[in-house]
Amino acid sequence: LPFDPFESASAVDFTPSFLESRVRPNKENVLFAVIDKRQPAHDGSQPLSRTLAGIISLLNTSPTDLMTEMGFTLTFPALQGTHVTKSATALLLCCCLDPSPVGLGLRRVQWQANIANQASIHVAERMRSTKEAVRRWDRVVPADGKVGNGRRIGFGDPKGASIGRDIGILSIYWDDWEERREFIQGVRDVHFQREVKTKKLTDIASVTNVHDELHGAERSKK
Repeated sequence: LPFDPFESASAVDFTPSFLESRVRPNKENVLFAVIDKRQPAHDGSQPLSRTLAGIISLLNTSPTDLMTEMGFTLTFPALQGTHVTKSATALLLCCCLDPSPVGLGLRRVQWQANIANQASIHVAERMRSTKEAVRRWDRVVPADGKVGNGRRIGFGDPKGASIGRDIGILSIYWDDWEERREFIQGVRDVHFQREVKTKKLTDIASVTNVHDELHGAERSKK
């Protein structure tokens, strides 16, 4: 992931070094909390309380070009390999690509992922996104345990102590959405239908704020 590991979600760690410095200053980005309602509360007091399962984001959002990017996706270890990542991604895709006023009515949602990160690539492929390209040498990353592209650095490279990373780009477009929506809705709803029939399984906060931001920007131009 393109951000550091954190000791905790406390105000002295996660909030200033990530939320305040990388998310809030940029109006193109919004961070969502993914809530798994199947999990009990941390104190065990409620069998169907809202338990934080991870985070997911929209990045580089453009109201002008009607596009956004999925990013900063992290599911906590206890829930990795479960429904959570797929359900949250599908729910956010429905929000982005469904026409207004139900959704944001975007034309394009893209992923950018390290091609060595097969888990992230698999999620995008599971959502039936289209593989567009691989950008070679897209990122310079420190060689401190990070995964690179496995290729050597050239002689005289000004950052020769670092490694390079190749990025895969995958996307879903509005004109594909019409035929793929039913499948992605099924991914979103499968656990809801099977296990928690009276409640959404996975909620994402602040969707209304994104809708208002995008469509408010468009209204202000008229």
